[in-house]
Order: sequence, then C-alpha cells, then structure tokens
Amino acid sequence: MTAPDQIGSDANRPALGGCTIRSSVELRLRRSGYAALGLVYFEFETESGVLHLRGAVPSYYLKQLAQELVCNLEGVLLVNNQIKVTRPSTNKM
Repeated sequence: MTAPDQIGSDANRPALGGCTIRSSVELRLRRSGYAALGLVYFEFETESGVLHLRGAVPSYYLKQLAQELVCNLEGVLLVNNQIKVTRPSTNKM
C-alpha cells in the first residue's frame, strides 16, 4: 500500500536517463499554466526511480496537480510529494 502522498507506477517500465526525466519534470511543471508549479523543485534518484517534489504552493489542489503531472513519466517509479501548502501572505505594508 502506498502512502497518500506517494504514487507508484509500473515497476517494470524501463527507466529513461536522469537528464531526460529532469527535463520532462521541469517541462510539465512549467507548462501547467500555474506559476506556483514552476517554483517547485525536485530531485530524482536514477537508480531507485524515486522523484522527490519539494517547495510550497498555495493550495492542496496544486500540490496534487504537481504529483499527477509527473507520476506517469517513464522511469519514475515513485513520487515522494513533500510540497508544503502555505497561504499567501496578507500582510500589507
């Protein structure tokens, strides 16, 4: 059973090179239409196929969307979604 913030994909899927996966992740997050996803950073462990997502977004929807955008990439066997949901600052100066 996978944890709620993790999605596994087909373990028999052949892995692409780490550079190709990194480029694909960047492209998908930046082309999502949500500026906040372009600020998410990630690490990919080539040997294990684990993709770690980190950063902060303003909603749980965007956190889930980031995960969904990258979970089916070839070579990604597990997404470890550590993105924090934070509310934008309402402090006015």
